[in-house]
Amino acid sequence: MTDYYELRIEVPGHIGMRSVVDRGARPPIVSSLHFVFDGWGGDEILTSFPVFLVTESLAATFSERGFTGAEMGSVEVEKSRQISVLQPLCELPKFLWLKVTGDHKDADFFITRNQHLGVSPRALAAILETNPQTLRYRLYDEGTSSREWN
Repeated sequence: MTDYYELRIEVPGHIGMRSVVDRGARPPIVSSLHFVFDGWGGDEILTSFPVFLVTESLAATFSERGFTGAEMGSVEVEKSRQISVLQPLCELPKFLWLKVTGDHKDADFFITRNQHLGVSPRALAAILETNPQTLRYRLYDEGTSSREWN
């Protein structure tokens, strides 16, 4: 049996007004994504419920290694006034939308029952290679969420 991990990911902004979101669904279903950055700590994997973003570089790593359970999509990115004031020199890399499609029993990416991103050990290793500053993770156990975050 393979262990899987649940991730707590940097939330550097929010879903923008030009997104198309079905908020009547649980969880909400996003069909077009506009993401507004209010700040950025430098991590290459990001979230704002219910979506996930990755840098183009990390997406390429996922593709090269044949990871399953996710597709890449386009995202319209914008900087808010807040990031322009607080981080005026911040240059954002190109980001892609990580559309999670997998089931944890057979994929490298899936959504946990707590609506966090779940990953296989090899996907976690690839993410950790980017030296994330705010990422926390823990072993995923469907029956409990009492484990401590690393």
